[in-house]
Amino acid sequence: MISSVLPIESRQPIFIKKSGAWYHGNTEIVNEKVIHYFFSALQKIGGRYYLVTDQEREEVIVEDTPLLVRRVFFYEVFVEGKGNSAANEACEAELFCQNHHRFSLIPEKFFIRKDGEWITEVFYKGEWWPVRFLDGAKQDLCSQATLGGQLRLSGVVLEIPGC
Repeated sequence: MISSVLPIESRQPIFIKKSGAWYHGNTEIVNEKVIHYFFSALQKIGGRYYLVTDQEREEVIVEDTPLLVRRVFFYEVFVEGKGNSAANEACEAELFCQNHHRFSLIPEKFFIRKDGEWITEVFYKGEWWPVRFLDGAKQDLCSQATLGGQLRLSGVVLEIPGC
């Protein structure tokens, strides 16, 4: 199936650039249906990424993270037994990624790498996958943080420098 979408016989690598763009050799893949199909076939095996179908397995070189957070949506959750007070408001965040999947932000999985990139992990296809925040998603997080860069999610305070 992969070889019917791309000329695999040319043996050019398939890779995902840091920007999230998919490439086959030097050619960017721009067909959204092909990209959607590739995301559906993308598997993480032993820390590496592959396009896997019933008949083929082709390695995908990932420049940074395979998934990117484009937006973060916040919603309040009612905590039973707390009454109708402002103290009852619990905030949760949902990540919207470029593969059109939504994931809950787990505060304990969020960190900032040494290079300054904001990263979290999401449970996807039975594995923990790294996910990098794009600028719009960073702005979404900062919009909910205090002036000191603190954001309370699911009862946990995230420290976000630079917000």
